[in-house]
Amino acid sequence: MADSFDNNQEALQATRNVQSKTLEALQRMQKQAAETQDIGHATLQQLEEQDHRMDNTMTATTNLNDNLNKASKLQDRFGFLSMQFGTKRLAQRLVKKEDQFNGITAAKNRKVDAVEAPKFKRRGPRPKKGMNNDDAVVTTFGSMDSIDHLLESNKKESQEISHQVDKAELFAAAKRPKKGSHKSKKQGHNKNNKSTTSKHRDEPIPMTEKERMELAEIDADDMAVDAGLDILANQLDSLMTISKSLGKTAQQQNSKLTKIHSDMDKADLTSKQINQRTKLFTMNRRQKNKERNKFETPMSTQTMAAKMSLGL
Repeated sequence: MADSFDNNQEALQATRNVQSKTLEALQRMQKQAAETQDIGHATLQQLEEQDHRMDNTMTATTNLNDNLNKASKLQDRFGFLSMQFGTKRLAQRLVKKEDQFNGITAAKNRKVDAVEAPKFKRRGPRPKKGMNNDDAVVTTFGSMDSIDHLLESNKKESQEISHQVDKAELFAAAKRPKKGSHKSKKQGHNKNNKSTTSKHRDEPIPMTEKERMELAEIDADDMAVDAGLDILANQLDSLMTISKSLGKTAQQQNSKLTKIHSDMDKADLTSKQINQRTKLFTMNRRQKNKERNKFETPMSTQTMAAKMSLGL
């Protein structure tokens, strides 16, 4: 950069411009880092509030499972006193079959749109049986004379295009300057310029008092840039600590969500079994057998015919 300046003032002005742009960029980065810090602190606060809500949810699901277990024990006692044995296992089997049946019906009801493959569309008439490829070409394009005429016209067009391209290359080559024509003139001119510029560069340009003051201001601006970089580094360090705390809190909440989900699944299953067992307590033996065969898959006609033939 120093070789392109004619005097000290231009070099000082270019340095001041670069410093001003650097300071503006540092101010923008510091502002963005401060905004990011505010967002990080607000996110941490929201995560803490969410953590409290999740703790309350975990306590509620634990209490729900405890109450359901107490209800199941009370049902065990009632079944023992009323001499209705086996209702707990029957209720578990019925709930399991019901879940399987619901899953199968949901899978059957899903409609999957099959993507059809693109069909081939023939262009032109279909060739007759026993026809060669030449005959098919003749039927699609006409007689052989018309085909020969098309080939000849294509050859003429290609020859004309190649002739035009050769002509254009010839004119372009003619317009190009010959190598070494202006070389000697340029070399002599460059030698003179090199001698003058080398002499001009070897001579040191003295600085005025004003230029020395501007150089001191540039040094002060350099110190300001260094201080701004230190502030930005501290902001980035704080952002790193905030991001680590955010990741740790998110992992803890993921584990809590997994436990809540498993507790809710357990509570759902236990409540289904309790409801099914309560229904069984109010049924007679025939109704229980009917309920037992409710989710059985019906036999096919072939199986029924085979059983009837065997006398079963």
